[in-house]
Amino acid sequence: MLSTYYLGGMVATIPGMTPARILTIVLGSGICGSLGYLAVRYNKVKGTRQYDRNRGLGFSGAVTGLGVVAAFVYPKAQMMVYGIIPAPLWALMLGFVAYDGYYMNDNNSKVAHAGHLGGAAFGAFYFLMRMRGLPFAKKW
Repeated sequence: MLSTYYLGGMVATIPGMTPARILTIVLGSGICGSLGYLAVRYNKVKGTRQYDRNRGLGFSGAVTGLGVVAAFVYPKAQMMVYGIIPAPLWALMLGFVAYDGYYMNDNNSKVAHAGHLGGAAFGAFYFLMRMRGLPFAKKW
């Protein structure tokens, strides 16, 4: 929730950002994250005649979507990893996406990596399709 607080605050300060746009980013990222998780779970049990007993619950897809939008708008914003290592936001989000992509099919992982990737994909899609016309994004 700390990540949601800081990334949501960054997104809220974007010129032209409205509560409806923030809600669209959060809900869209959450739904796409859930769909990504379900697609990977379906592909793992498809054709095995096994019942999938794994469950997923969380808000991480929505947080990742907010992070990607914030990284597109404020790429050089300094974030503190574990409170001690400074890193630009673009590198931090790229690192999270790469990490999730690498471990997505790891059977020992208890993290819904596909949910993070689905949320990130929606955040990138929303920025590139809806926000590029805003005054701050004329360079895009």
